[in-house]
Amino acid sequence: MTSTEPRKSPNQARARATVTAILDATARILAEDGFEAVNTNRVAEVAGVSVGSLYQYFPNKGALVGAVAVRHTEATAAVIAAGVHAAADGDLPGLVKALIRSTIQAHAANPKLRRAIIEELPRIGRPARIAELKRGIHQSVVALLTARRSRIKVKDIPMAAFVIINTVEHLTHAAELASYSARDLAQLERELNDFILAYLVGREN
Repeated sequence: MTSTEPRKSPNQARARATVTAILDATARILAEDGFEAVNTNRVAEVAGVSVGSLYQYFPNKGALVGAVAVRHTEATAAVIAAGVHAAADGDLPGLVKALIRSTIQAHAANPKLRRAIIEELPRIGRPARIAELKRGIHQSVVALLTARRSRIKVKDIPMAAFVIINTVEHLTHAAELASYSARDLAQLERELNDFILAYLVGREN
């Protein structure tokens, strides 16, 4: 399996700008033309850097795509974290609504890129940083649900968080694949709200 880990991280501003240009170019090619169109020569050309500069940081296309996947996941996690944080002091329905809405908003940012990443990561391998980010989201949702434990009938809070996060994520992705309109997404958001609240507060264990 191709390595998805970069050679090194940029430390200086100029180096960070170079890596950003490389990742922007990789993301553009991946989203528009697919994984097979990504190669180090084309990425370097689109980024406006030398192939030698690219190889200082990324040994192959797997590392390029892996770095794009990490960056995209970090951006998604940040949007979800901000949405959930804004509802941290509210009630359970407000928390559920914030989690669903922020997830849908995060996934709407670049659906073509997200789709390409999901399709290719099983083939090239999943960077460790992505697993770390997903654990962070899970831990945050567990903490927020635990703070509202008196209203929740599901006994296993970590499992409940896992179910909620993955239900919202996978259904949102399915809506992307189906090219849902804004109206359809609004309806999906309402259905998810009703479904998850019923799961949390309406089930006897």
